[in-house]
Amino acid sequence: MKSRSEVTEMGNSTQTMSSSARHGSASAADRIIRLPEVLSRTGLKQSTVYRKIADGSFPKQIKLSRNCVGWRESQINDWISAPQ
Repeated sequence: MKSRSEVTEMGNSTQTMSSSARHGSASAADRIIRLPEVLSRTGLKQSTVYRKIADGSFPKQIKLSRNCVGWRESQINDWISAPQ
């Protein structure tokens, strides 16, 4: 098993992605933050966040469980630095 890579299956093909490729500028200790903190940091409303995700101008959420999502803190910080 590779220590800094993740194997994902996409259809019939298998890809290996490095940690830095998956996370962009993510650090090894990247936190997952929940919606209230995302809203507080960005100043956006919930409907605006989801609309921006749909049109590709905001980082996509990560599914944590059946009814729980979060965002990588580094991706939110990058978006705050250069909003689209």
